Amino acid sequence: MDGRNDDTGQPFDGKKRYVMHFEKESLPKVSAFWSISMYHLSDGSFVENSIKRYSIGDRTPGLTANEDGSLTLYIQHDPPESATQKANWLPAPKGGFYLNLRLYGPDDSLQTGVWAPPPVTPVK
Repeated sequence: MDGRNDDTGQPFDGKKRYVMHFEKESLPKVSAFWSISMYHLSDGSFVENSIKRYSIGDRTPGLTANEDGSLTLYIQHDPPESATQKANWLPAPKGGFYLNLRLYGPDDSLQTGVWAPPPVTPVK
């Protein structure tokens, strides 16, 4: 995961909508927890938002897996319409932002190159 650009190489922009999809077997392998935090590109501050969510991860209350066990995160300024998508929503600012993935107690799969986080993809 490039914390500043989507999978097309474009900088993250709150005018767009993005998804980050983890296959069931590709969720971060950690002994503690993992999270993705969002920051304003301009000053590095957290993104204020109506649901007071500044990060999302395996300890986020209400986080909802897909029927097949995979997990899709929704990264966008406006709230998603469906309740399931809203449960997995990380609110973005109107402008530029960056993301930071944190792994607490990771196994060695990231370091050895066996695992990599999925890309953040713009919704078309």
